[in-house]
Amino acid sequence: TVVVSVGSGVTLAGLVRGLVGRPAVFIGVSSGRSVESIRRCLARHGSAEPRGIRLIPAREEYSAGIEFDCPFPSHPNYDRKAWRYAVENASSLPRPVFFWNVGA
Repeated sequence: TVVVSVGSGVTLAGLVRGLVGRPAVFIGVSSGRSVESIRRCLARHGSAEPRGIRLIPAREEYSAGIEFDCPFPSHPNYDRKAWRYAVENASSLPRPVFFWNVGA
């Protein structure tokens, strides 16, 4: 499982197309954009939501950063939202789990 924060969807599209040894599932956690907008972006970049991609709707607007403990540098409006999802759902995610930190 690869968990990644999703803004526009471009990074997720690149991971879907570029990772060798495709993971069982990609989990894209929206940092604020609608799931439908992310799907359109994936389609424009040749990664039209094939099986194995789950998009998680945003719980907050992008402009709302969150406070959540994170053991590495992370952006409160972006990566930290995906990290929170990964931590809160760790027991139900197919193993192994890889968190893709886009960067603080």
